[in-house]
Amino acid sequence: AAVAVPVSFVNIKATSAFVAGPAAQTFVNQVSKSGVYSANEAADKMNNAINEKLSRLGYQPIASKSFAALGDIRLVNKFKVLDKTTGSFNHLLSLKAETTFPTGQTQSPDDLLSIPVGDGLWDMGAGVAFDETLAIRSDMSREGFSGLNFNADLRLNVFGGYVAQLPATAEVRLPTSATDSLSADKEQVWRDFGDTVQTGTSLTLDILGTGFTLGAGYMFQYMPKSSVSNGAFAEERYRLLEDLYPERSLHTGILMAGFSTLDFFRAKKFPLPFQTNISYSAPFAGRNTTTNSMFQAELVLFF
Repeated sequence: AAVAVPVSFVNIKATSAFVAGPAAQTFVNQVSKSGVYSANEAADKMNNAINEKLSRLGYQPIASKSFAALGDIRLVNKFKVLDKTTGSFNHLLSLKAETTFPTGQTQSPDDLLSIPVGDGLWDMGAGVAFDETLAIRSDMSREGFSGLNFNADLRLNVFGGYVAQLPATAEVRLPTSATDSLSADKEQVWRDFGDTVQTGTSLTLDILGTGFTLGAGYMFQYMPKSSVSNGAFAEERYRLLEDLYPERSLHTGILMAGFSTLDFFRAKKFPLPFQTNISYSAPFAGRNTTTNSMFQAELVLFF
């Protein structure tokens, strides 16, 4: 069993401005006849028109920000079905069961630029993975480098999984109309995001004796349209809310690096078995999803 504790680092740069046309400039000129203060006040309100509207509706103003946040913690169990070695190749087939705890920061209904690192849902997942590993063993002393060896495992992984996301309540803003998602109305609703399917592949290099791992991979994710229960407002507003979370698919390229003390722990050279990973994810295609790149770090504790 293992516990994965992801930590996300988010950096958002944002600003808002108003580009005045001839009519707006004429308006400011007319107001300026009433005094410099009135002209400056009118200009400030137009330059900050977006944040003025957000403030009236109870939203936070648009602003740049950076933060680090704990994501959803995962408890993972793996079970070997096949583990066979043929020459320099090892074939491994395994099953996986996991539970995700809703510990991460969710989407804020008051912040248009809120970046969630959790979905607020309990997840129950199952998956299957196949690993084909090539053992690379090289004695560099034959090339004149006395006492220098390069030992590594090159691993090709193919995986697939299904995750059942349990429905839960969430505080949301109810869209005003099909053309205006901004609203002053907030409500706790019962929401079902639907279950997810994911599959992918990766190629990693484990440099033996160092604890370091380097890799690259690809992942495909699919999620059906969400559903929302009706509440105190007009029914069509809840259907509009569902339309904000339509059927989604995403193709992502991933670069990763990691360090593990497992081998050192087994050899009684390190007191604590853990693994730390960093990854850079870059979506390159999808449907109804954002294409923001993400840097992520996680600490995995073994027990």
